[in-house]
Amino acid sequence: MRSVIKGASLGYWDFNDATGEYFVDDNWLKMLGLEAGDIDFSDPDDWQRLIHPDDRVKLMNAVSTALRTQQAFTLEFRMMHKDGRVVWIQSCGAVVEWDHQHNRPLRNCGTHLDITELKHNEEEKEQYKQFFHIAPDIKIILNPLGAMLKVNPAACRILGYTEEELLSRPFMDFVYEPDRQRTQAAVTDHLQQGHTLNFENRYVCKDGSLRWISWNSSYDPREGITYATGRDITSLKETEEKLRGQEQINRALIENSEDMIVLYGRDHSYLYVNPSLERALGISREELVGSNRTRFEFPPELQNFWRNTIESVFTTGQSATQVYEMDTPTGRMKLLWNAFPGLRGSDGAIHSVFGVSHDITEHVRAEEELQKIERLESLGILAGGIAHDFNNILTILFGNIAAAKSQLDKPKQALAALDNAEKALDRSSFLTNQLLTFAKGGEPMTAAVDIEQLVRDTVTFDLSDSDVKLEVRAAGQLWITHVDAGQVAQVFSNLAINANQAMPKGGTLYIAFENREIKAHEIRGLAAGRYIQARVRDEGMGINAGELSRIFDPYYSTKQAGSGLGLTMVYSIVTRHKGNIAVVSAPGQGTTFEILLPAALANAPEQTADEQIAVPEKHGNYRVLVMDDEPMICELAEGILEREGYRVDAASDGAEAVDMVKKVLGEGSRYDCIIMDLTIPGGMGGKDAVAKVLELDPAAKVIVSSGYAVDPVMANFMAYGFKGAITKPFSIKMLSDEVRRLSRDDAA
Repeated sequence: MRSVIKGASLGYWDFNDATGEYFVDDNWLKMLGLEAGDIDFSDPDDWQRLIHPDDRVKLMNAVSTALRTQQAFTLEFRMMHKDGRVVWIQSCGAVVEWDHQHNRPLRNCGTHLDITELKHNEEEKEQYKQFFHIAPDIKIILNPLGAMLKVNPAACRILGYTEEELLSRPFMDFVYEPDRQRTQAAVTDHLQQGHTLNFENRYVCKDGSLRWISWNSSYDPREGITYATGRDITSLKETEEKLRGQEQINRALIENSEDMIVLYGRDHSYLYVNPSLERALGISREELVGSNRTRFEFPPELQNFWRNTIESVFTTGQSATQVYEMDTPTGRMKLLWNAFPGLRGSDGAIHSVFGVSHDITEHVRAEEELQKIERLESLGILAGGIAHDFNNILTILFGNIAAAKSQLDKPKQALAALDNAEKALDRSSFLTNQLLTFAKGGEPMTAAVDIEQLVRDTVTFDLSDSDVKLEVRAAGQLWITHVDAGQVAQVFSNLAINANQAMPKGGTLYIAFENREIKAHEIRGLAAGRYIQARVRDEGMGINAGELSRIFDPYYSTKQAGSGLGLTMVYSIVTRHKGNIAVVSAPGQGTTFEILLPAALANAPEQTADEQIAVPEKHGNYRVLVMDDEPMICELAEGILEREGYRVDAASDGAEAVDMVKKVLGEGSRYDCIIMDLTIPGGMGGKDAVAKVLELDPAAKVIVSSGYAVDPVMANFMAYGFKGAITKPFSIKMLSDEVRRLSRDDAA
């Protein structure tokens, strides 16, 4: 019996509790990688450790029940191989001797069969069954005749048929009739060649609709069975069809566009050009595509422009827009607006640059012509307005001078007439200053300014005798601005006067400040950077759309009162400060002006109370040199500064000032501040003198002074070496404040 068992690759075991003999044969030991003596079967704990922990209790309970009832048993459980592997065992056993006196088994024996491979095959079959049923794609098995032997639920769901309606029917019955011929040809080739089939065709669903299916199948020639997987790609096909249609539309648009369109590769070669570009360059598409622009004789500046712009898009990933001029083969100059967006691949990197050039030549010419007409209209209005104002002033002057001359024997009446003439002269001076503000050369003299305080003080004064209330607020700490304080004060003064006239029954004028970062191209004509934004809003009657477009024109006014130059001056000042002004209004809704003025790159440090003292700590040790060809101005400046506690010397021209600086330096001292007149008739002025002074003392602090406010040196004094500027006529406060500012810098 044992020989039979051994030949059958079964393991035999025989446990005799009566004699204490426990036997297992070599096959039993071999299944677990054991040798005789490795296990002590008289010790239950020793041999029970061979049973898989998860099966141990269940197995011992089943064996105990079988032995107690004297029934044969067949059990499947896991045991542990010596190398750690799990071995599936089928154990068959029975009681062969029984102790009737004590009612217990004395001897039992049986066999072990290694069923590990069988279990794995069953697991694989179960896994395949699960995979077959839960797969989202169609799974079918075909017999040699092409009939369906097995289909999964996905096939029924996608095609709309029940399993019974699909089984045993040839798959070709469900193929869309126009696709059957090529489907049959592909299947025949597949069966003959034995390769894996990859194929797409259309199937007719039960509801009559069509579904595109992408097939992958393999053929088993031994059994004549075909295993196929089909994926529903209907949505993909519909999307592809839409894209093809859109591509045809896009290609037609590009090919027939009047704009010049090009696609550049990473090496800057032409990947595509449209007919408009061919015509513009006078070069055929065949010559252009695949070649680099350096092959053609384009102007060097145009070559450099293209190279730098395209490379910038590849490098930074940022689209570029530019305007440039280009000669055409006909000799006609074109002005082109160009956009260069980058096209990214699936990896996110830019692989090509798309270029579009739009001819704006005629548009710009039309705009220029329109601007010429508008300028001529404005010039006519301006000339008429100036003539009107000056004729009124001259009438007052001539009339009052004549009246004074005729009443010389009456001093009181003559003096009154001269007072009226003087007032007329004041009006002419004010009108001239207004004109200079937006005349060529009237550049602002900028300095660091607390714009909120400046505006608050200015507008409060302008509205002091009106029924209009003022409300000023700022969003957080405002950046410092570098502006011409006088000109900016005029801007807000004019806006306040306009608002007051727009609210004859009273109201509120709101002025709100905030910091604002402007991005490139965000506002046309405005450079990117930091700005202070001021919104000036009134509660007046508003302005209609027709008048709104002309409110900045000179001598155009919607009010009976006013000269008509106020808003023109506002616009001129803001634009000369490289800022921007916009207006929003509607009848009955008030008017809002939005002003943007450039802020300093960094805020000036706040002054402490100690830094704001009126007189520097040096007092008499602080030396000032005043240079002016007018002795009375020198005397005036000396008197002002000496009362402030400074030591003051005077020079009549630049040469004398340079000699005095040289002398003081030779004495081991220096001037802490020098004030120079810009223009000295017949002598060295401040522009030349400051250069010589800085050669002697590079740290010298020189202030330029002039009555010619429109001189470019006054507007950009720091570029010439000056540290400050004051305009004549200057007041005591203007002069002392400027010198005090430099003295604070020294004290710091």
